[in-house]
Amino acid sequence: MIGCKYWHCILLENIQLSESLEVMGNHAFDQCLALREIVLPEKLEVLKYSTFRRCLSLERVFFSEGLKTIESNAFVSCTSLKEAILPESLQSIESGAFDDCEGLNRLRFPSQIEIITKQCFRNCKSLTEVKIPETVRSMESEAFTGCSGLKMINIPNSLTSISYSCFSGCSSLSEIEIPESVTSIEESAFRSCKSLVRVVVPFGVKKIGKSAFYSCSQLRYLTIPGNLVVPTGLYTNVFNSPISHTTIWEGTAVIQQAVLSSLIGGTLVFPKTLQVIREDNLHKYFDVIYCYATTPPTVLSDNALSPECKVYVPDVSVNAYKAANVWSQGQILPLSEAK
Repeated sequence: MIGCKYWHCILLENIQLSESLEVMGNHAFDQCLALREIVLPEKLEVLKYSTFRRCLSLERVFFSEGLKTIESNAFVSCTSLKEAILPESLQSIESGAFDDCEGLNRLRFPSQIEIITKQCFRNCKSLTEVKIPETVRSMESEAFTGCSGLKMINIPNSLTSISYSCFSGCSSLSEIEIPESVTSIEESAFRSCKSLVRVVVPFGVKKIGKSAFYSCSQLRYLTIPGNLVVPTGLYTNVFNSPISHTTIWEGTAVIQQAVLSSLIGGTLVFPKTLQVIREDNLHKYFDVIYCYATTPPTVLSDNALSPECKVYVPDVSVNAYKAANVWSQGQILPLSEAK
């Protein structure tokens, strides 16, 4: 057993661990600032709390196939660590295990991992691509927050929720595919993803949390279900520039209150299934609306459309829209004339 006798051995550069070693204590090599490389023995099953915390020169770790658990903060602030090729034997990675590993540019998960824990890879700024196994059923809050170099990541179909701030600050992420298994997107999930251009929120998503897409300044194309539950102020200052094109999923019958309240300008596309638009959705800032419903949807507010807003509707329904409350405030035109 190694306790914590090497804690803060700032001049230690190399050490060979015994193949018979089974236990290392908390903080075993904490702040060994000169340590560059470590080979973990086969019999070691658990890396304890803060084992290699702030080993600022640590570049390479050879993980053994016997390892089952990496505890919290095991490699926190190992800023020189380049890769983490995690063994197939690994079953659990606890919170903050690789937090602030700014130099980490290669990450491979074992195929059986089920949970990516809180802040596990926060601020791993050199990661550019991450492949999440289909076995993962939960990614906890801030799991990849601040991974500013991340350009590509898959979200597995086994996931039902995108947690608080999970991808916030992933400023290089230009696209994301949200699987149909997801039913909720929590607060600040994609906050400050400044390179995102297009987002398709699956039809089955019932809840989007506050500031989920705050400061996504390049976001131009948005597809969302209309039956979302949104908290007050969700869309206040979420989009730093106008969304060019917002589409409501086919199959939506009711657009719930305030889902569209602060989308400024651009084009709206409503499906033929739409029947009701609740309060605080339509307003004078929309430029063009395409509504495919043959019967004008009931609008439960008097928010005015701009007289300049062009509303394209089925040809057979032009007169009905011209006579309908709120719709009549825009320019009603047949879809056959749409460009």
